[in-house]
Amino acid sequence: MRRFWGDRYQEALELAQDEIDRSRFIICGYTINIDLVIPVEASHIEKLAQGREIDILKAMDNPKGRIETPIDFLSGLLYLMDKGRGGEWMVENEEVSHWLSEHFQGGRKVGGTGAQAACALAKLGIPTILHITSFPPEQAELLPGEGKIMIPYPQGLQRAEEAARRDDLLMWHYIFEFRQGTKIDLGTKVIITKKDDRFIVPYDLANANFTIDENFRKWTREYADQVDKAIVSGYNALYDEEMCHNRIVDSVAQIRDWKDRNPKMLVHAETAGLENIKMRRYLIEELYPNVDSLGMNENELVDILILFDYDILSNNVKELYEAARFIYRELKLKRLCVHTRDFAFTLTQGDPEREQRALLIGALSAAYRAITGEYGDWDDLRGVNERSSLNYLGEKVGGELSSLLNLKEGIVEEEDFNTVLAVTKSVEQPQYTVGLGDTFLAGTLAVL
Repeated sequence: MRRFWGDRYQEALELAQDEIDRSRFIICGYTINIDLVIPVEASHIEKLAQGREIDILKAMDNPKGRIETPIDFLSGLLYLMDKGRGGEWMVENEEVSHWLSEHFQGGRKVGGTGAQAACALAKLGIPTILHITSFPPEQAELLPGEGKIMIPYPQGLQRAEEAARRDDLLMWHYIFEFRQGTKIDLGTKVIITKKDDRFIVPYDLANANFTIDENFRKWTREYADQVDKAIVSGYNALYDEEMCHNRIVDSVAQIRDWKDRNPKMLVHAETAGLENIKMRRYLIEELYPNVDSLGMNENELVDILILFDYDILSNNVKELYEAARFIYRELKLKRLCVHTRDFAFTLTQGDPEREQRALLIGALSAAYRAITGEYGDWDDLRGVNERSSLNYLGEKVGGELSSLLNLKEGIVEEEDFNTVLAVTKSVEQPQYTVGLGDTFLAGTLAVL
C-alpha cells in the first residue's frame, strides 16, 4: 500500500503540472483579512483564567458560539481544546478585540479562504481574479507577487501588488493554534487537548458586511469566458440572519450570471463553521443547489448533517463516507470532497484518475504549508514528496475504506458517481495549522 501511494504521488507530480492551463483564470471570492497567528501557551491561558475558573467551566457547559466578553473567549477556546476540534466564533464588540490585542501577540498571515486559495494558486503559476472587501497596504504586502493575483478596479484588472487602497479598514482575525497534549489547569478540572487544531476569532466589520464589490461583479462577467473555475466562500463571516440571506441571494445571482456566460465553468463552494443553524440552512437550501462542487472537513460535514437529523455516532471512515454519500445525493451535487488531516475522498461525476491526481497535489500543497507556513511552488511540492512519509493513520483508514468499497487503486465507480481516495503526507509537528484546508482546495482545483 505504501509503495502504491508513493507511485501515485510521483505520477501526480509528473502529470499534473502539464495538465494545468495557465492561460485561464480562477475566480477567488469573497473574503480577505489579516490573520494574527497565536500559539496557545498553557501558562498564559491559566493566568488569564485565574479567578474566572467557575464562570469559564459554567460557560463551557453551554457554549455561546460568539464572543461578547473575555469569559466567552476563554470558555470557547477551552471547550474546543477539550473536544479536540477547531471552530470560529466572532467577536461582537471592539472592547474584546482590544482585550485580545493587549494580551496576545502573533505572526501576520493573509487570511480568508478566497485570498489564501489565490496565494496558493499564484505560487503554482495560475492567474486568479480575487475579490476584496478591504485592501489596505498591510494586506497587499502579504500576497505573493509574480503578477498572478489580479484585483478588479473600475479601469480593469490590476496586479495585487499595485492595487492597495490606503484608506481601507485593516481587519484582524485572531487565530489561536493549540497542540495535542496541551494541559490547562482550571483547579477543579484539567483540560487536555485531544488534537492539534485552531480557534478562529475574527473582529471584522468589512467582511461581516460581505457586500460583493461592483468592480468584481463587472470584470468577472467580462472575463467569464476566460475562467475555468470559481471559488465562493467566506459566508461564515456573516453574523446577521437577514443580511446572510440577502448576501447569499446576491451570490447565487452572480453564480447564475457566470454560468449563463460560461456553462463549462466549475463553481466550487467551500464550507466553514456557522454556529447559527438558520444561516447554515440558507446555505444548504439556497447556495449549494447552485454550485457544482462542495468541499468540507469532517467537522463541517457533521454540522451539515445536523440539519437533516442525520447522526454520526463514531465518526469513523465508514460513517463519514455514508454521510457524504447521503449529502451528495440529497443536494444533487456533481462533486463532493471531504478532506481531513489524514486522508481525503471525493464523490464525483468527473474523471476519477484526474480527480485523484488533484487530491494528491492538494495534499502536497497543504503539507508544505503545514511544515513551513508558506505556499509552495512545484519544486517545493516535489521536495515535500521526497522528504515526507505517508500518513500512517490515513494509510490505515484508507485501507479500511478500500476494503469497504472494494476500491481498486483508490477508485471505484458506482451507479451515479465515482469514489476517489487519497492518503495524505505525514506532518508530525506542524508549524502551521491555519488555512490548510484552503491550501488543499487550491492545489486540488488547480489540477481538476
